[in-house]
This record gives sequence, structure tokens and C-alpha cells, in this order.
Amino acid sequence: MPDALLTTAAAQGAASEALLPTLTPDQMSRVALRGRRRTTMAGEVLFEPGEKAAPIFVVVSGELEVVRPSGTEETLVIAYRPGQFSDEVNAISGRPAIAGMRVAKAGEVIEFDRVRLMNLIQTDAELSEIVMRTLILRRVALIVREIGDVIVVGVPSWYAAPALPRRCRVI
Repeated sequence: MPDALLTTAAAQGAASEALLPTLTPDQMSRVALRGRRRTTMAGEVLFEPGEKAAPIFVVVSGELEVVRPSGTEETLVIAYRPGQFSDEVNAISGRPAIAGMRVAKAGEVIEFDRVRLMNLIQTDAELSEIVMRTLILRRVALIVREIGDVIVVGVPSWYAAPALPRRCRVI
């Protein structure tokens, strides 16, 4: 069989590594030079859904959780552990956050606002490749799971936006 037909377990493992890469100690030290270190407390809310300019976090220690409101409850989307970084393409585009983030286990993070993130991407080729690939793959995973916004491009002007499914919008 071709290599592209991986077993389910192997495919899931590869997908997990692609979506949640763990930075090496050398990469973490380069990240630390450009971000702002800060401590976190369990239960602390780092940002809410809909917040514009939500920062990106690299976990030094502790654990962060991304949660989405689901009726009266929250749904855990993903957890980030030491050496992993948060967010998806909205961190670069500046669009509002589609989920919230809170601290599950107290620790330390390196925080990046959009300007610092862009500086990192523009000045470190290795980290840029890792970050960009991961953010794009995370966006694709959200689209596949039908989470978040769908952008319809090229809709004819005569097509009425209200006729689109509720989870779609024309921008």
C-alpha cells in the first residue's frame, strides 16, 4: 500500500504532532528573546471568545486550555503543554478569537501580541516555518470540524447573504 494510506493510529499521531509541535530548548530560548514572560495562575482567563487582538502564548510550564461556549457549558477544544504554542491564523490576521483561553495549571508563558509575533515570523526562518505551518493546519482542522467562521470568497453580488447557511458569512 502507498505511504499516504497510514493506519488510523499513525495518521492521528502525525496529525497531533503537526497541530501541536513541541519546540526544542534552543527554539524556546529564541522565542523568549522576542516575547514577554509572565506567570499564570490556575483559572486565569487569558482571553474571551470574540476578543480582538488576542495574544499567542508559548507555554514554558503549566497548561493552557482553549474552550468554546456551547450552550450553558464550555467545550474543551485543545490543551497546550510546555514547549507548545497557542492559537491559529487569527493571531496573524487580527480577526476576533473564536474561542477563549484559560489557565488549567499554573505556570509560566511567553506572551506575544500580533506585532511581536510578526517580528518573530519575519526574523527567524526556522520558527516562522513551524509557526506558519501549524497555524494554517489548525485553521484547516477547525474548518473540517465545522468550528469557526467560514469565509465565502467570490459570491456574485446578486446572491443574497441571508440565503447562506447561518455559519457562513460574506465579508
